[in-house]
Amino acid sequence: MGQPKALLPLQDKPAILHCLAALISSRVEEIIVVLGKDTLAAAQHFEEMPVKKIVNPLPESDMTTSIRLGMQAMLPRATGAMVCLVDYPLVQSSTLKQMVAAALTTPERIIIPTWQGRRGHPSLFPRTLLTEIYQGFNLREIIQRHPDTVTLLPVDDEGVVLEMDTPADYQKICQRLEETTHGQ
Repeated sequence: MGQPKALLPLQDKPAILHCLAALISSRVEEIIVVLGKDTLAAAQHFEEMPVKKIVNPLPESDMTTSIRLGMQAMLPRATGAMVCLVDYPLVQSSTLKQMVAAALTTPERIIIPTWQGRRGHPSLFPRTLLTEIYQGFNLREIIQRHPDTVTLLPVDDEGVVLEMDTPADYQKICQRLEETTHGQ
């Protein structure tokens, strides 16, 4: 993308603020942001927000390293973790609330939102299963290892499948955000 995705402008603010606004609005108990060295500048945008900031000092590491760092910072009483990616900045707080409600009802389940039959993000993992990242498994492998614990949660939120990975994806997300803002 030529620059950190967290800092890409979406309307009047960086993508990371869209993600954090949805999380804060959904009233999840704890928000931990794991930043890489190239995204440290993003922290200035949320210094006053109720989030815990962690820095991943290994710029070439994979997402699993960031998840490990986030888990180490989690409250001891946390029973699960929702892994949110800045790549999906249009996920609605109502979706996050639905996922948390589902996890409270069935805390042993992996919750994956779906939109029109397509699996999306974020995913919510029970802490007991997420600890498998310490055994060398990534999130996809954890899901594959425990297919009987997966709950696919249909949501009315295209944001769960709108990923910001290429310039074309970014333009599509900007367009969707503009349409949503102007009620088209």
